[in-house]
This record gives sequence, structure tokens and C-alpha cells, in this order.
Amino acid sequence: MSDKPKILHLISKFDYSQGGPPRMVSSTAKIQKYLGYKVKILTTSDKYIGETNKIYFGKLLLNRFAIPNFSLLIKIYKEIKKHDIIHIHNFWNIFVTISIIFSKIQKKKIILSPHGSLHKENIKKNYLLKLIFFKLVEKKNLTFIYKFHFLNPNEKKNFYCKKILNKKNFMIIPNSIEKVYRKKKNIKKFKTNEFNFSYIGRISKNKGISLMISSYLECKKKYPNISLHIIGPNSNYKKFLINTLKFGSKKNNIFFHKPIYNYSRFNIMENSTAVILLSDLECDSVLSKEVWSSKGLLITTKNSFNENYFEKKIALIVKKNTRSVSEAMIKSILNRKSLDKIRENGYIYSLTRLNIVENTKKLTKSYLSTNEKVYK
Repeated sequence: MSDKPKILHLISKFDYSQGGPPRMVSSTAKIQKYLGYKVKILTTSDKYIGETNKIYFGKLLLNRFAIPNFSLLIKIYKEIKKHDIIHIHNFWNIFVTISIIFSKIQKKKIILSPHGSLHKENIKKNYLLKLIFFKLVEKKNLTFIYKFHFLNPNEKKNFYCKKILNKKNFMIIPNSIEKVYRKKKNIKKFKTNEFNFSYIGRISKNKGISLMISSYLECKKKYPNISLHIIGPNSNYKKFLINTLKFGSKKNNIFFHKPIYNYSRFNIMENSTAVILLSDLECDSVLSKEVWSSKGLLITTKNSFNENYFEKKIALIVKKNTRSVSEAMIKSILNRKSLDKIRENGYIYSLTRLNIVENTKKLTKSYLSTNEKVYK
């Protein structure tokens, strides 16, 4: 074990309400420890402070732009000094900027997983601010990266700064899933009708939830014995949706639930008539992969992923309009037996392509290798 490099994962926020990256960092670190590496995660949290199970939770001076306080700055510098491989996650915040600079100063090998944050479409959000910061600081910082970790070929294709890529400084390995152990949980409150549709994840405008609701209401005109369960953390948009539907949600069987991060979410996915994902853009959706590993049925759009899943026949692919989504929902009601093949295809895909142990082995090996791709 002693001859193996020490790995430090740095991510600005370690809160599962932030979406897929924190869960992937946690799972990757867990498997790397299983493989015999010394691994630590350095991050921040409003809820915890200190060190727990090889995770150090620091504090931010300002949440906006994730600006670390002085003690966290010192901790980042010291932890980088102790480790050989510095694996940084996400982009566009001061926590990441400082981590890259400190790693460069100490001549460490830097791996960057943008998790879609450097996708050319993502850059359009707060474009002017990002452009200025990129020109002044980040353009130079990106030249210090030893390897970029992209989650699929499309993320690499749409990388904002493609000029700095060469044949040896990137790898392509997808988000992966731990084997689902189905613990039987009481999920009666998610089975309020004969047919139950669900969404599990962050509740924000770009997730297409308003389209999901309008499509559901259209479907309900023909099939009244259905329900929609929207499961996710509190947000201003969640409050807006609840207030908008205040006098109609109960009548229409639309239910909002607290987030679920334990294994019961897999039972919900498996037992849903379909899980719906209609995001404007998903770099490499963790939700979709959890649906497949749960033997669930996924209804999604081409905008919601960056692989040709429709060619693999592992999801019902819809256009981003009410008619197309509601027709897919009706299909999932009427053709449940014939759609079992899609569920099975997705499950097999999760076992063969999304095995977290095998993919973490490839990821960790690529830290040291010069092979530009680890993607089948």
C-alpha cells in the first residue's frame, strides 16, 4: 500500500442536494480505499465541521463563489502538500481556483473533473462574469491540469477550451453506480394510485419540472387513476411550484416530498410506472443511471443526456413538449409488459458499463498512465 500514491479529492460543497457530483466523489473515494489507496476528501459544509471518516469539512467565508475562510485556506494548502494526486471536482468557484494554484505551487499532479461545468452551454450562464474571470485567471489555471476527466465523449466534444487538449491529457469515464441492494422499505406514500410517476433530484427550473406537470395533467385527462411524486430538496423553485399548485395539487394527485438519499429511492424508481427526467442539459445524469440499476423505466429527452441512449433502447425518448411527454406516459401505462424489455436493457447496461469498481480502477490507473481514453 505504501508505494501507492495518496489521493486527495477536493470539491467545494459536499451536500447531496447539490446533485450528482458529491455522490460520485463519495463513491469513488470509497472504492479507491477498497482498492488499497490512501484517500481523503476535502470539502465544505454548513452542517458539519471537522474530520469524519477521512472527510474534512471546512467553512466558507462567503457561500457565493465558494470563497474559503482563512483556516480552510491553510487546510487546503497543508492537505495538498501531504498527497500525491490532487483530484479537483467542478469549476467556476474560488475553492477550485485556490486548489489549482496551491497544487501548481507544490508541483502536484492535478486531475480535473468539470462535471459539465466547462460545457460550452454551461458557460452561457453568467457568461460575462465567467468570461472575465476566465481571461484573467482560469485560462492559465487550466494549463496546469495533468488530466481532464470527462464523463462522456460529448462533454469532451463540447469542452469550452478545446485548444489545450491533446492526445494524452484527458480520459473519458462515465459516472458509475454501486450495485443496488434492494432493502425492502415501506413506500406506500409513493404508491397513491394504480399508476405512479416520479421525479427524484434537485428541483430547479432547468430540470423541466413544469413541463413534467403539464404533461402529467394532460395524461390525467384520459387516465385519472395516476399520481405524480416530485421528490427533492427545498428550493425557491420548489416553493414556487407548491404555491402555484396550492389549490389543485391534492385534487390532481401531485405530491411533493422531502429528498431521499438512502436505498429506498431505488425501490421507488423500480416501482414507479416511470421516472421522468426532462432537464435542459445533463452532462451525465446520475438519476438516469440509478433508474437503470433499479430496473426502472426512464422517460427522458435527448437534451437530458450526452449519450445515444435511444440507440441502446434503454429509455423512452421524447421531444420537449407536452404532447410527446404525455404520449410516453400513456405508453408506459398501456404497454407495461412490452416495456419490460427496456427495463431489462437498462439494468444490463448498468451492470456492464456502469460498474463502479471497474470504472474506478480505470480512473485511478489513468492518473498515472498516458492513455488518453478509458472508454468502451
